[in-house]
Amino acid sequence: MRINTPSKSLRVTMRILLASLIFITVTLSSAYAQQNDTTDWWFDVEVLLFKYHAGPEGVQEQFSTEIDIDFDHSDSSLFLTQLIPDLRWLYLALPICEGESSKHSFDCRPQPLPLEPISIPSESLESIANVPVIMDGFINPYPETIHFLPESERELIELYKNIRWDKTTTPLFHSVWRQPVMVGEENATPIRILAGKNLTYGSPDVLSVVEDIEESVDNTDKVSQVDLITQIQANLTAPETVIYPDQIIPIREVENTEPQFELDGLLNVFIRYVNGVPYLHIDAHMGFYTLENGILLPHEFKQRRRIISQQVHYFDHPYFGMIVELRRYKRPIKEVPAENEDLYENR
Repeated sequence: MRINTPSKSLRVTMRILLASLIFITVTLSSAYAQQNDTTDWWFDVEVLLFKYHAGPEGVQEQFSTEIDIDFDHSDSSLFLTQLIPDLRWLYLALPICEGESSKHSFDCRPQPLPLEPISIPSESLESIANVPVIMDGFINPYPETIHFLPESERELIELYKNIRWDKTTTPLFHSVWRQPVMVGEENATPIRILAGKNLTYGSPDVLSVVEDIEESVDNTDKVSQVDLITQIQANLTAPETVIYPDQIIPIREVENTEPQFELDGLLNVFIRYVNGVPYLHIDAHMGFYTLENGILLPHEFKQRRRIISQQVHYFDHPYFGMIVELRRYKRPIKEVPAENEDLYENR
């Protein structure tokens, strides 16, 4: 028979209290560290997307015909600024049209009525046949917003070459961008990603299963991006007639319905503390679309994963694959301008 003496019971109680105290301390320190994390978290995000050549008959998995992706709370600027250049400044530099002008003329711009905004013929995603596989960007030593980096900053070149030469796969996208990463998923903004062909480009008979549309998609009056830039640059007036910011009349862009690319979805990168340690997390929610007998078929992709920087991570799907690598970027300390220095500091 085992008899619990008061001293033994006291030791057991003290161990339990000590363990509880340690657990509470670790939990509170983790919550405090997350709440007071003022670290300047920036990362270079390299993404390599590719599709498999296997036809629908080779895929046994069934996908939902409706994909509910919340694009309203996402950031589309990364891709849209590359695919749809802002040509408003060039358009305002064109001469005033004499007489009646075509709605989509790029030789001149109409003279607006008093207090009437200028309506410019805007470039849209409808006129883009496919998203470039490689997006070229620039180096900003002290960035403030998300932006693409030069293609020379890519490090997964060998993987890209292998996928390109593999007869069973085709690269859809391979670029790297620099972005801030927030602590807490609730503070992060998902990035919208577009890749592949425009499945509705020049195909007015395409029907969408997602929205159950019966009428055909109107893709008339398309103007290619290259032709648009060429025509505007060719018709720029002399430097002295260029309109400056304080002379600009408010601009109203013509709205266009968005087409459907092969891949369209969100990639959310954020930091979450686990036991007091910050870990990178990726939450991907995308749709991969195939065109079968004039019908767009969606195939949902939804994965969440904790990752480590400087490591290559692979996300698999029956129709496509995604390879991601994050690399920490530390922004340099900004130099204080001379006019802000304390002139009496050394006196």
